[in-house]
Amino acid sequence: MQVSLERVNSHLEVVVSDTGEGIRPEFLPHVFDRFRQADAATTRWHGGLGLGLSIVKELVELHGGSVRAKSPGEGGGATFVVVLPLTVVHEPDADAGRVHPTGPGDPGSPGGPAGAPSLAGLRVLVVDDEPDARDLVRRLLERAGAEVVTAGSATDAADLVRAGGVHALVSDVGMPGATGTT
Repeated sequence: MQVSLERVNSHLEVVVSDTGEGIRPEFLPHVFDRFRQADAATTRWHGGLGLGLSIVKELVELHGGSVRAKSPGEGGGATFVVVLPLTVVHEPDADAGRVHPTGPGDPGSPGGPAGAPSLAGLRVLVVDDEPDARDLVRRLLERAGAEVVTAGSATDAADLVRAGGVHALVSDVGMPGATGTT
């Protein structure tokens, strides 16, 4: 995978390219549609509900940008181009230096802005079959003071809920082997 960032006139272009499976030409116009997947079979290898790229498109457009996909077809990889307008938020003060947030009380820090509610005393169950996503959510909740337990499957999550002591549940809605009714 390659990721590049380039300033082009009055906007930024982020280009993400891979040499993976590629996208069939007939599916390319639908790649950003909600709940659309090139392979919607229940036996497909990749998980997900077909929401990720539609969420990307929505977020990019909310920031005044655009996103497009291109691919030579199956087996040829894919390229996604995100275009975002440049906006001067503030004039940098060369004498002040850069200040980075360091803790939960600092505005803009991963733990949240000053005055954000604390999750201390809450035991939260995080359920996701993707280890990286599960770990990210766990770390964010722990920074906010929560005690976090995790599960990688709906079955494990159900066992933890039955055992008790969980105050809140944060879950991936597209877990393999679970339909939402099990």
